[in-house]
Order: sequence, then structure tokens, then C-alpha cells
Amino acid sequence: MGFNMDRIALSWANLEPAAPTVNPNGTLTHHWNEQYLSALSREIKELHAHHMVAVLDMHQSGWSPAFTGNACEGDGLPRWLYTALPNGPNAIGVAQCQFFSNVKEAGVPEKPQEGLAAVWHMLARRYASNATVVGADMFNEPDWPGYCTGAHLASFYEKIGYAIRAVNKHILLMYEDRAYVENPSHPFLLARKPALSNAVYSWHFYPTNWRDGQAALAAHLARARAWDVPLWIGEFDGFGGSYNVRISPPLDPHWQSDLGALMAYFKANGISWSIWDYKGGGYSVVEPGTDRPKGELISLLHQDMP
Repeated sequence: MGFNMDRIALSWANLEPAAPTVNPNGTLTHHWNEQYLSALSREIKELHAHHMVAVLDMHQSGWSPAFTGNACEGDGLPRWLYTALPNGPNAIGVAQCQFFSNVKEAGVPEKPQEGLAAVWHMLARRYASNATVVGADMFNEPDWPGYCTGAHLASFYEKIGYAIRAVNKHILLMYEDRAYVENPSHPFLLARKPALSNAVYSWHFYPTNWRDGQAALAAHLARARAWDVPLWIGEFDGFGGSYNVRISPPLDPHWQSDLGALMAYFKANGISWSIWDYKGGGYSVVEPGTDRPKGELISLLHQDMP
């Protein structure tokens, strides 16, 4: 189809399904899911065979199986982080605030950011000599509720980035700003540029149409240029071109022309991208239940492919 990379959604919940053990000397022993890691290595080997590269994405959707009950790939943070938090209407917001403020619950053996840093340290070391693994998308779609006062996103990324850099000097460090918002006056969660080298600024782009999304995209491009880093749109849906749920009217009745305009904008401004997603679920670049490319979508994406 012309793609040269795959953003692989991983979850901490599956990488470390059991809490680390506290040793008599106070150190921790982590229990990595070797079956899950072996599956990841097979996927990376398959990408290499097809002349593609991999970006490892620490994904979350619904934050954690502790709240969603869903432990599928890419579904977030492990259950064992949340032993005391009630699963009520505000539970995910409280958990997000705890995480980005680096506060652990009673009985949990490690602070959440140190725990995630350990996961990334393991992954970065495991693939340090593997030229197919080129990027670390450190955390998918960070956010927290407005009442959270202790959270700091740039410091979080620096902590994770330093853990990766300790064992892998070459991998690209991708740091995401908040998930998509249309208001260009308040689009950012990152208060400053993280102090990380060989890094990429990332954002996810889900406007209803090109007219509504262009200003917010321009604001993120301006920030990337001010910080002197590349901009990578880690997710977008082609204005509904990759959407599989049949609704009427379409998400964007002019998605073809809007996507053509977006591809031209990406190309003119040197913006890299990854569409959501390849196969399965509500979005795909193949026809649902098949491996047949969505011809019109792929043709438009080819306007900005290597």
C-alpha cells in the first residue's frame, strides 16, 4: 500500500500484568509478560521483512482495565495500580491526576511514573540494537481533569525519556500534546518544550472537516517550528475516510477533497503522519473483515507518501 512504518499500540497492563515484587533490600523485581513480548518481537520481525520500521506506542484507551474491564492490547495501565480508588463517575479523572502528579495508592509498590519508566527502560534495552524499532511514542493522548493541580507533562516526558536514553541512545522520542481540540486558542497541554534530544512533537488530529481543523493544525506546526523539532501527526482518520461505522450523513461529506487538502498541507510543511488504523475496530485502511485496501482512501494518502 505504500506505508513505510507501523505504530504498534502496546499496553503497560499487558506488559506487566502482575505488580513488581519488593525485595528484602527494598529493590523491585518486575515480572514482564514474555508471551506478549515474544508476540511483539514477531510483529517487528514481520515489519522488517516488508521493509518497514516500527514506532512503539504506549497506548491507553479508557485509561485502565481497572475501570473498563477490557484487557485487550493497547488498553492502558495495569489494574494493580488501582487497589483503593472507587470505580465511580470520576474515577478515571482522579487516576489521571494521580498518574501525572506521580502519586501512588497505598499498597502499590512503586510510584506510577517510575513504574512506566521501568517498562520503557526494559523495552528500549530489548530493542536497542534492532534497527527496525526507530521510535518511542512515550504515552498516548495524555490528559487530566481541570481540578488537577499537581500534574506536569513536560517533566513526565523527561523522566520517561531519560530512562529510555540510559540504554538506547538512538531511538526517536515522541512526546504527545493533549488529544485533539478544535479551539486554536487553548490547544496545548504541554507547558514547555521537554528537555530531550532527538525528539519529535506529536499530536492527534480528528476534526470534523478541514475548515474546522486547519487553524489548530497550524498552531501545532508553529509550536514545533518554535521548538525546532519535527511534527508528527500520530493519528488521524482522513476526515472519516478510515471510519468503518456506516452512518448517514457521512462524518464529512467532502472527506475526499478535505483529505486531499490535508495531504497537500502535510507535504508542503514537512509533517509526518500515521493514520488510525490498519485493520479491525471502527477504523481501518482496509475494507472491514478483509485485507483489501480502501482504494479511494489509499489513493489520496499516496499524495504524501515516500
